[in-house]
Amino acid sequence: MLKKNDLIQTKFNLILDEEKFNSLVKDADNGESSAQYILGSLYKHGFFKKVDIDKAFYYLTQAANSNHEKAYTELADMYIYGLGCKRDLNKAHELLAKAHALNDIYATLLLAKLYAFESDFTHDYVKAKAYLDSVIQYADQLDYKAYALFLLSGMYELGMGVEKDHKVAFELLEQAAEYGSSKAQTNLAYKYLHAIDVKKDVDRAISLLKQASDNGYIEASYILGMLYADNTSKYADANKAYQYLIIAARQGHTDAQARVGLIGLEYVHNINQKVSYTKEQADEMILFLEDALQKDNPIALGGIGVFLLTAFSGHEESVSRAINYLNKAANMDYAPALMYMAREYELGKHISKDISKAKEFYQKALDKGFYQAKECLARLN
Repeated sequence: MLKKNDLIQTKFNLILDEEKFNSLVKDADNGESSAQYILGSLYKHGFFKKVDIDKAFYYLTQAANSNHEKAYTELADMYIYGLGCKRDLNKAHELLAKAHALNDIYATLLLAKLYAFESDFTHDYVKAKAYLDSVIQYADQLDYKAYALFLLSGMYELGMGVEKDHKVAFELLEQAAEYGSSKAQTNLAYKYLHAIDVKKDVDRAISLLKQASDNGYIEASYILGMLYADNTSKYADANKAYQYLIIAARQGHTDAQARVGLIGLEYVHNINQKVSYTKEQADEMILFLEDALQKDNPIALGGIGVFLLTAFSGHEESVSRAINYLNKAANMDYAPALMYMAREYELGKHISKDISKAKEFYQKALDKGFYQAKECLARLN
């Protein structure tokens, strides 16, 4: 598989010379498999011009049909995730098997993942573990070794073809994190945050999340942003919350877009002035909120609903919109919205009082882990 650094280097070589890029396109269209592979990979990863999945699939297919060894894995990856094509794990397996036979380490990793973790593919845990053990033992690239350790940790965590062993799983996860796996660092941080298989250590978790965030792992940035946004925590820091949430939002994380958008909404309405934002920053946050709302993100729906009820409680149209947003979020099992709607049904302030409905919504919120609902249910019962 074409490594990221190789792609970046190729990009810089090409971007300095548009004529050279056009020559690459000409060579690819004339059937040169190496040009097809490079061009397809560039379009797939977006390191030159914009991402163009259709062109990526086209050129990588041409390269693979010409038996270009590295194209097999890039194209298989597209079949696994349905990029530019219908998801087809059997076709992905066929391509990966060819690449594996040619000693492509990344293909071996993807085969292991296919055999162990893809729910709609026939599992073979023995093969999966053998492939992962092989990569761990023989791979020169630390990122491949790290990913293999991460996957093997998951097999021990879940007891997939091996006896379930949380201690071994944790040790493997630590090794994967040390080798630089962003997913491992984030999963390990989660364990430290919630005292799972280890003593709680928020500082250690933050350190791991920062490493993963610095490597561009979007989920790590989001978790860090949420950690700093928690006003009940001693780690609360509005500046850092914005710093990490906006990183995740700009990378397309819809929940982050909703969260940072709600911060912006409160700011422009002078509700939350803990941090000063420029007009450009505030405008960007509102745009993210609008995008999240268009995608029916429950955090955006619930947050705007609460905002409207709080800021415009005397305005009939705003109240109606608020209840609509909250009810929509509650129907998506968003726990805070379930709690808010339960309280509305209990008190009957903005909608008709309905204790039966209130109990139903409180119970759903409790089932989703909103434990404050337990006291509310006890009160009603």
